[in-house]
Amino acid sequence: PKLSVVTPYSNYIEWLEAQNHEESSEYWNDYLEGYERQTLLPKVTSSRENESYASGNLVWNLGQKLTEQLKQVANNNQVTLNTLMQTAWGVLLQRYNNSTDVVFGSVVSGRPSEIVGVENIIGLFINTIPVRIRCEAGESFVEVMKRNQKQAVASHAYDTYPLYEIQAQTEQKQDLISHIMVFENYPLEQQLEHSENHSETDFIIKNVSMIEQTNYDFNVTVIPGEEMQVQFEYNTNMYDSASIERVRGHLIQIIKQIVNNSQTCIQNLELVTTEEKIQILEMFNDTAAEYPREKTIHQLFEEQVERTPNHVAVIFENQQLTYRELNARANQLARMLRNEGVQEDQLVGVMVERSIELIVGILGILKAGGAYVPLDPEYPEERIQYIMEDAGVNVLLLQQHLQGHVFFKGKNVNLDDISLYDKDDSNLEISTRPSGLAFVIYTSGSTGKPKGVLIEHHSVLNFLQTLEARTLLDEKDIVLQKSTISSDASIWELFWGMIKGARLYLLEPGGEKDPATLVRAVQNYKVTHLEFVPSMLQAFVEYVENFSNVETLSSLRYVSVGGEKLSAHLADKFHKVLTVPNGTLLHNTYGPTEATVEVTSFVCSEAGKYENIPIGKPNLNTQMYILNDNLGIQPIGVAGELYTGGVGVARGYLNRPDLTKERFVENPFIPGERMYRTGDLARWLPDGNIEYIGRIDHQVKIRGYRVELGEVESALQKVELVREAIVVARESIDGLIQLCAYFVGDESLTVAHLREEMSQELPDYMIPSYFVQLMQMPLTPNGKVDRKVLPEPEGNLQTGIEYVAPRTRIEEQLIEIW
Repeated sequence: PKLSVVTPYSNYIEWLEAQNHEESSEYWNDYLEGYERQTLLPKVTSSRENESYASGNLVWNLGQKLTEQLKQVANNNQVTLNTLMQTAWGVLLQRYNNSTDVVFGSVVSGRPSEIVGVENIIGLFINTIPVRIRCEAGESFVEVMKRNQKQAVASHAYDTYPLYEIQAQTEQKQDLISHIMVFENYPLEQQLEHSENHSETDFIIKNVSMIEQTNYDFNVTVIPGEEMQVQFEYNTNMYDSASIERVRGHLIQIIKQIVNNSQTCIQNLELVTTEEKIQILEMFNDTAAEYPREKTIHQLFEEQVERTPNHVAVIFENQQLTYRELNARANQLARMLRNEGVQEDQLVGVMVERSIELIVGILGILKAGGAYVPLDPEYPEERIQYIMEDAGVNVLLLQQHLQGHVFFKGKNVNLDDISLYDKDDSNLEISTRPSGLAFVIYTSGSTGKPKGVLIEHHSVLNFLQTLEARTLLDEKDIVLQKSTISSDASIWELFWGMIKGARLYLLEPGGEKDPATLVRAVQNYKVTHLEFVPSMLQAFVEYVENFSNVETLSSLRYVSVGGEKLSAHLADKFHKVLTVPNGTLLHNTYGPTEATVEVTSFVCSEAGKYENIPIGKPNLNTQMYILNDNLGIQPIGVAGELYTGGVGVARGYLNRPDLTKERFVENPFIPGERMYRTGDLARWLPDGNIEYIGRIDHQVKIRGYRVELGEVESALQKVELVREAIVVARESIDGLIQLCAYFVGDESLTVAHLREEMSQELPDYMIPSYFVQLMQMPLTPNGKVDRKVLPEPEGNLQTGIEYVAPRTRIEEQLIEIW
């Protein structure tokens, strides 16, 4: 037979050169305007190794019934099946990225219909173009789908414009697209499978095989037919089969809801499957356990006194008290406090440095029925005054040398003067219920003022029971107390050992900042349990790494780290320096003060399996939820806001009913209970561990203390001659968080002056490590401060740096380069 005339490929090249490239560039620039992020699929592989591409494939059919239903939805709304599937995929990506605006790649044929005989041209035509799926609040799936159909028609005239040119004019560059979606208009394999009727003279292809690999780690191919087929091709070194199977389940879940009611509001579409809900709510949160729910902290202490009365309870410098002696002195103080009117839920201030008197004071308050309010003597006077006034403190416990440290109109109790104590040292009648307050710890507040968190006795006991289930503590153990009592990290140091008969060794004031002092304490007192924030743990491990007698630290068997994100590098170093030679275990913990110190924990002995060290699994009687903006459950591997429920949830904030209502919300999964919104971003891992990602708001943790950046900014803006101030958190190479302050002043200001002024209002840990003075704040086009282009601080500290925001596209490109 006569062959058809083949149109030369050069015709296409000539047509391509004749196109208005400037118009195409402008179209794609407008199409992507305002898109400022990356659209990613959740990667939940745990390996830290950077391996090459290894092919994986998941092929599945939607079935004839579901396929027909999809076609019906497309026909009823006058859109193509391709548009419907692209919209469904876009909605899935929106949920995965917590965004209403996503972009992915789509492969187009690239054969212009204007060229005569274009279908007979042999050559490369296909191109990849970006597809942007956006939705507004309250929009239905049909509304979004129809808009996408219009956009697809408009884009057709420009779909031969090279992808690299489109990428070049975006902020994301090559990261604009993370994967592509292909809708097969001519499925070759299916055509071959059904080519049964042919003559003897036909050219027959009996077998086809191919190896496909793109520049992306994940691709979607949709093949229409009586039963629509979907193929996921992926890099097995980036995605595991279980996570890909979950993506399949989520897409089917969305498709089924669409065919059931295509008018469904986008935000109401459920992503999580029934099986996944059961796994998250019931299996991952299977934490129910017994704990001494009917008792109080001091009750358990008194029971321990009965068991080991002559065992040493507390050691400080050259002083020590047995359990009997400590109990007796605390009873004497408690009786005196009761005579002063202290009763259940009454707040008593404690402004005491680390000492025997500190322990006596805290136990005395609890035995009297009150709750203690820790006041760090190192705090600025203004902050101490505010806390005492806000808490309504009428009685203040302090030491002789701290009298007059702050002005106080109430009753001062000098703990050094034992003559003030009652003579009767017997146990008091218990007047506190398990639901009574144990303490109120103040944390940083976004309004510029700290807020008090109300913690009850039974919550503390559940936390201590969790610690006991994790690692046994008994009379042979020694706990090092080194955290300031104004930090919730002090809770397990103070109380865990007391109710289990262990000895509590109080580190000398200031020693907590010196690795050498800590090492000597472990050596001399055979410390078994120790707590750190990552920044101090790093200093400790680095010191030990250069220490020749690591075996002298063999008593140390339990180290807890929390308060900041733990880097994989530091976990590895700890394992090498302390776990391998001495068997010391490192537990990475997480928890807001509002949930009683800690809600999750992870044993770092298996840290090598993870790219990022998890914060662990829920504690006893604790529920963890990772939710979207509508309080819907996020799937495994997908980031969302972290909520915590259970026994540890605090009563609320003192004198802040509105904030309590905002942060302590009704638990939709357990009627009648509350959960706390942490403001942290996290995701579930397939094994039930949780991975911490970062803060949703402008709150960070510095050295274990939670810091509202707004409070630091407020203090800096109060400094005379400072006109504007922005404070951001910068992460060092070692994963440590440090505050960097950017400010605009009426004249050049010195760092020493700024530090001095801010220290009048803020504690040391809230003073920025870096100060950068700018001529003006860089602004976004809509007039907001552009935090992304604030210059990195160079060296340790600096002032007087001039900064001018970019005014042209060339200046913006220069900033991106440098």
